[in-house]
Amino acid sequence: MSDRDMMEAARAIALMEGKMAVVASAMLEELRSSCGEGRIGDLDIPGSGELFGENTTIEEIRERIAIGRECAKTPWGKNARENKKFYTCHTGHTYAVKPRAESDQGDDTAREALSGPIRAMQEYLADWMQRNGWGLRQGEVSERLVEEGECFDVLYFPEGGEVELSFVEATDLALDPNSRYQDAEERSLPYRDELGVRWQNNILNRRVGYFVDGGDDGSGQWIRELQTAPRDASGLVDFELLRSDSNEWSVTGELRAVLLGRRRNVTSRSPRGLTFYWEVREELKYAKTLLSNLMRVSTFQSTFGAIRTIRSNMDGDAVRSMLNSGGGGKVGQDGETFDQPQVAVVTKPSTVDYEFPETGASNENMIMFLDSLLRSCAAGLSLPEFMLTMNVSQGNFASTLVSEGPFHKAVGYWQNQMSSEDLLILDQVLRVAAVNLEGIGFTVEDVDRVRLIADGPIVQTRNRMEEWEIHRDAWGSGRISGKTLNTRMGWAYEEEQAQRRSEQSEIEPPLTENPGTCGTPGPNPDNRGDQMREPGVLSGDPGRTSPADNQG
Repeated sequence: MSDRDMMEAARAIALMEGKMAVVASAMLEELRSSCGEGRIGDLDIPGSGELFGENTTIEEIRERIAIGRECAKTPWGKNARENKKFYTCHTGHTYAVKPRAESDQGDDTAREALSGPIRAMQEYLADWMQRNGWGLRQGEVSERLVEEGECFDVLYFPEGGEVELSFVEATDLALDPNSRYQDAEERSLPYRDELGVRWQNNILNRRVGYFVDGGDDGSGQWIRELQTAPRDASGLVDFELLRSDSNEWSVTGELRAVLLGRRRNVTSRSPRGLTFYWEVREELKYAKTLLSNLMRVSTFQSTFGAIRTIRSNMDGDAVRSMLNSGGGGKVGQDGETFDQPQVAVVTKPSTVDYEFPETGASNENMIMFLDSLLRSCAAGLSLPEFMLTMNVSQGNFASTLVSEGPFHKAVGYWQNQMSSEDLLILDQVLRVAAVNLEGIGFTVEDVDRVRLIADGPIVQTRNRMEEWEIHRDAWGSGRISGKTLNTRMGWAYEEEQAQRRSEQSEIEPPLTENPGTCGTPGPNPDNRGDQMREPGVLSGDPGRTSPADNQG
């Protein structure tokens, strides 16, 4: 090698060393910034970005809704959705019509005058809920809130009729192409539109309407929000709707409806809701993929058949000759052809072993990892782990009770959210009935004098005896009333007492077929025979003698 070649080689080696140093320095810097100092702010956490930024589009919102629906289709997503529905609404909340505080302080005459309308409102609500399938509707509301993070109830007010309910799909909300309030930054404008929702453009920052897409032609309709819609003297909401080709509220005369928008897992400043699975969406997807791969591996292992092993060091010709001779064929024939005596009998030489692969190999480690992954998902969903995994082998009675404590608090919060929103609907139901229906038994003034109370299903623990002892001690010490004690146990005190009085007033059925000759069973000292055959013991008739009494 010449001196020139040596210089070129040295120059190439130096250049390579320089590049290696640059790469190594970059790797060390990345390691130092990501884990060396341990600062969370330097990490790129999935889903940590701004959810509703300036560049967020309706298409992205619909993609998030689709993600929630897909998560609900996984086995664990369905289990979480069903458990949340069962504990939040079960077969439906119960509602009671009670006088307001100022009415309770009146005289007996005023309370008696209000008792009739209260009974009429209670009966009407019970009948209306039964006809409209209120319990099933609450279950669907819960499912929509879990899968989509949003639910839009439609209250339709027909002319002279009762309130009718329906749903608007969350994917139907769109941008109004004719609106001049899109991304409004100026405080001089009364409204601003964001992702299909119209807001008051002031410090109150309240939702006032939603733009429901009418189809591919771009048509649509602004519908008012129930909570912020203006009301008339009777308390009914205003049906002023905003046409898509206008910027002011005007009566259309076509659609007498308002929307109640329910949102979950977001704050008041967020325009849209988030699915219940949003924080653990990647984990649920990974768990489903892990389970699918585990099933594929097990299926391959169980379907693969047998592995043939030759326990001899022979070359290819010797192996073919040995197999042909041991298989019943002739030497020199094709090594792939063997004659077998029967279908279920395999003839093989002693130098060949058939080994069957182990099915489920290393599955325990995979299942252990899957269980740990689902336990982290349960923590993100505020559910006890066994309610997501349906696996109770990891806990005992005491640990299970402890894990149910935070879940009970969460269920109470979910029930309060649903009840407060449902009461807005039922208030309009009563007012519309009082205005449109004749002979209903109550007026709008009566509705103003009462209040609705909603009670969700009781979340029972599995230590009912201890719970009863605690409440009974509180009642015995005077800290709570008997009515509260019955309510905590899920008993309707007034209804049960009325039922008991009605049962006690009924005539008790006779104990025997012939009550006039009924006697008291017991031993008879005048009879020295068998006591079981004494008069009155078996037949209940003291005047009747047995055959043993007539002997001798």
